[in-house]
Amino acid sequence: EEVGKLSNAKQRLIDMGRARDYMIVDTPGAYMDIVTDALHAADAIAIPVRPSLLDIVAQQDISTPISGLDKSAAALLVLNMVDQRATAAAKAAMKKIEPMFPNKPVWVSQRASYSRASETGRAGIEIDKKAAQEITDLWKAITKILKKGKGRNASVQTR
Repeated sequence: EEVGKLSNAKQRLIDMGRARDYMIVDTPGAYMDIVTDALHAADAIAIPVRPSLLDIVAQQDISTPISGLDKSAAALLVLNMVDQRATAAAKAAMKKIEPMFPNKPVWVSQRASYSRASETGRAGIEIDKKAAQEITDLWKAITKILKKGKGRNASVQTR
């Protein structure tokens, strides 16, 4: 509560003896001060985006501050809710912004298992092996970025 900047939150955890290997910060999708604060502190930046031309091209807005903070190597586009019948359109849209984000994007498919899971009190990855593999691939991409950061105190910022 009332921690102010993200760096203060990290320090408070350390001071309280609750330091963690990872801190995941979910910020608003709109660009605002809290996003800038999170970008400054982030060692990896996961940017979920729907696989439509307008949604993908809109990510150009976030690429400017990421680049300005020299964090392009830490940024990862996560195409979320990908309809397997529309992958050609998503791939075409990705070509427009791939130069701004050097890491290979990760794709997470739209799966019924995610909505069915809540009915059983489980996660989608617990009832769908393909979903589990996609989330494993996402985590591998994030940890690859963190390893490039040479073992700094890792924080992951998502928006």
